[in-house]
Amino acid sequence: MKITNVKSNLKRGVNVVLGEKVTLIVAPNFGGKTSLVTALKLGLTGKCDEIGTATGADLMLLAPEDHRDLKVSIDFDDGTSAIFGTEGTT
Repeated sequence: MKITNVKSNLKRGVNVVLGEKVTLIVAPNFGGKTSLVTALKLGLTGKCDEIGTATGADLMLLAPEDHRDLKVSIDFDDGTSAIFGTEGTT
C-alpha cells in the first residue's frame, strides 16, 4: 500500500500528490517540507514530534490562526484513507 496524496491545514497548508514510484521532496526554506513530514506523522500515528505528547488543544498550535480545527487526510493507492482531526481553541 502506497501513499498517494496528503492534505492538511497544518501551518500554511499541505496538499501534495506523491509520485507513483518515488517522490523527492525539494523546496526552498519555508517551502513546506517539514509541514508535509509533520502531517504524515500526525495522520499516521496521531503524534507530533514538534509538540511531544500533546492534547488536541496543544496541537492547535500547528493550525493556522484563523482555524478552530486541525485536519490531516492521507490517501492510499487502494482507495483507503487515514484521517486525523482535532478541535481546540486558538
